[in-house]
Amino acid sequence: MKKILLATTALAMSASFAAADGNVSWSGKANAGVSSVNDESVTSSGIDLNVSASITTDGGVKLTVSDDFGGGSLIDWNDDYAVEGQGSDLDQPTVSIEFSGITVTVDPGEVDDLYDDGQSGDMSVSAELAGLNISVVASSDDDAGTNSYSVSYGLNAITFGINGTSDDGTGSDAMEFSASYAVNSALTLGLEVDNNGAADDVTKGKISYAIGNGLSVSASADDNDDWDVGVTWSGGPLSVSYSTDEESAYEANASYSMGNGASMFVSTADANDWASIGVEFSF
Repeated sequence: MKKILLATTALAMSASFAAADGNVSWSGKANAGVSSVNDESVTSSGIDLNVSASITTDGGVKLTVSDDFGGGSLIDWNDDYAVEGQGSDLDQPTVSIEFSGITVTVDPGEVDDLYDDGQSGDMSVSAELAGLNISVVASSDDDAGTNSYSVSYGLNAITFGINGTSDDGTGSDAMEFSASYAVNSALTLGLEVDNNGAADDVTKGKISYAIGNGLSVSASADDNDDWDVGVTWSGGPLSVSYSTDEESAYEANASYSMGNGASMFVSTADANDWASIGVEFSF
């Protein structure tokens, strides 16, 4: 009898693990290297793990919970240009509910504002209806968060978009209109009009062009005398990018793929006299 109970228990545990394997996914990134920030040298290593689990109800509603945690410090060598500490504990998760093309996401105080991702709300609702993409982010406390919206629509080679917020960081409503036109597979033109809340309106033009042989260029300029220019090139395992602006601030990155998600990187930026070199891999 004892053997039968043990066998039954083991079978039940195996079934549970098998079910969990089908619904739980992991991914992550790790890197290590040496960075220079404001002329101070920092040696670091770090890991960031992402975990998610999902189920689908009998009625076809998909429920997903996800979170990330890590350890040490990761080198953000191609975006923020900083050595960023990783939290080691699971904290508030993101929960999403999907049904019939509508997705509701709940993550109090952590859902990016759709006009300015430096601000946040508590939950979002997004849907796609006949090519029209609509998203709304809401906050249960207007004093602690923002309410924002985004609408976009693609018509052949032209894409239109409108996004706005209840608070642009200064207490004013703000809205931005954008449009882009894919002239062909290589050339794209864009236009943005931002009312900047209580500040002056800014109109910006953009252009991106894939020249060929792995080389692409992009440029933007607005009526406030601000401009940005960037160039990227990739050939085989090597990728290189460089950008600068009207203040001669620059960013330069290079990476060399070693296969299976691993690469070596080197970067430098005008901000904080940044420089870094290291190895990174994703899994």
